[in-house]
This record gives sequence, structure tokens and C-alpha cells, in this order.
Amino acid sequence: MLRATSLAVLLLGLAGCASSGVQPAAGRHFAPGMWDVSATGSASLHRIDNELVDRAVSVECTPQCGYFVTDRLEVLASAGVEHSKVEYEDRGAPLQLEESRSVNYSAALGLQYNWDNESKVVPFARLFGGVLDSHRKTIQTNIPFVGTAKDEETDTAPYYGVRLGIRYFTAANISIDAGLGWKRILYDDDFGDDTDDYSLVFGCAFFF
Repeated sequence: MLRATSLAVLLLGLAGCASSGVQPAAGRHFAPGMWDVSATGSASLHRIDNELVDRAVSVECTPQCGYFVTDRLEVLASAGVEHSKVEYEDRGAPLQLEESRSVNYSAALGLQYNWDNESKVVPFARLFGGVLDSHRKTIQTNIPFVGTAKDEETDTAPYYGVRLGIRYFTAANISIDAGLGWKRILYDDDFGDDTDDYSLVFGCAFFF
């Protein structure tokens, strides 16, 4: 369901991303009525509320579309797919979790403020929130009379976060984006622990 919702959000956004003919003020990059179409990739480290976790990392691809309501503020809609891996400490305990791998599909809405001051470098700050559909496979070891077993689970969880970064304009309507992000994922108690995701993000954006 969420995968279909994510694709619908993306397609509806891209459907509106035709050339608007809006021109920014002299020396500026943005104007009300402009569209922002971009794709970003990120690598993340996670802090999970579980002392048994040794390491948790992920990579994500996120296409998105934005609309400028002022010459600096834009509304964003995005869809994403993420692959993550969590490794647990080896304590030799019965019923010990060894690792889990998951594929996450997400959809989000956000607001981004761009400090457009007639420079090639435009700092930005973003607030966002959405929902994530996680499909996880776990490996459990030291099971009496069994040894090792695999299990599959799913959960739909809300999340929210912030991102800070810069846009470097290589042409009048093209920028290379880089930033640092944080988001909090609120998993169901039966599925897993709430997670803080710290990410390094890179992308490319086109403006019309």
C-alpha cells in the first residue's frame, strides 16, 4: 500500500513539473511558482535504542518535487527506497540476534527555506515528516535444538526530521546539493526500537 502511495505522490508531483515560465529576479535563482525536481542519495549511520546493537548503516535513493510558494520557501513531496543492515554484538547468549536486513519504502512532505542571496551557493534548511513501510529479515542464532533461524516481519512507522545543507549552482537552473540530515523513526514496540538516523546526502536539482 505504501509503495503505491509513494509512487502516486512522486508521479503527481512530476506531472506538475512542466515549465512554468516563471523568471526569478535579477541575480536570484528562485521565484514564486517555480518547480524544483531533484534526486538525492544518502548514506546513514543509525543510533538505535538498544545496547546490543553493534552497527547499523543504510543507503537510500529519494526522488522529490518541490513548489516555491515564495522566492525562498518551497513545499516538497518525496518518495524513497532504502536498504539497511543492523549487526548485533556477539555475546553467545541463547536466542541471540545476529543481524537484520530491511528494505524500506517511504513517502514524505516537507518545507524547505532557501537563503537565496544572489550567490552561487545557497544554504537551506528543511523540516519534513512522513511514513515508512519496512520489510525486515532477521537471523537468530543459538536456538536450542534448532541452531539458526530466519524470520520476516513488516511494520509501517511514522518519522520526522530536519536537513541542513547547501545548493551550488552549476548553471542558471541546475544545482548540486549536499547536506546533513537527521530523522527519528517511531517503530511499533513489537517490531523494533525507535531509531535516530544521521545521514550524509548528495543530489542534483533542476528548476523550472
